Amino acid sequence: MKKLMQISLAGILALSFSTAVYASSDDPMEKAAEYRHDVFEVLAWHFGKMGAMIKGKVEFDKDDFATRANYVAALSAMPWEGFVEGSQGDSDSKAEIWTDKETFDNGAKMLQEKVAALVKAAESAEKVDDVKPAFMDTAKLCKGCHKKFKKD
Repeated sequence: MKKLMQISLAGILALSFSTAVYASSDDPMEKAAEYRHDVFEVLAWHFGKMGAMIKGKVEFDKDDFATRANYVAALSAMPWEGFVEGSQGDSDSKAEIWTDKETFDNGAKMLQEKVAALVKAAESAEKVDDVKPAFMDTAKLCKGCHKKFKKD
């Protein structure tokens, strides 16, 4: 029940972001770019908090880590609908997203798989070393996708 509430909360938060984005512009391509950007920002917030625990910058809290892993799992399914062809504009997206769509789409699926493994590890974790391998696998995938598909 707790997991369902956490995932529902993440969905509500993302919906509120998308509603705000929808109201901010009349251009559907701009809305799509803003939507995906906002979802990634929230995802990065939670992943960053988890990373601080992994790096020892803050004390590992297994319950907080698991909660954030569930948020990341819910969010990891959301930004992809915002990658509408023609929505690149002045976003951080590289053209390769659309010219190598198969690789990009496979990366999105792999992210969801890696995050599912991270959630599973977090559910039974007692110490940071229990989640570190799954976290690092996910982080490595994120970094690879950013390198190929995001302007930095």
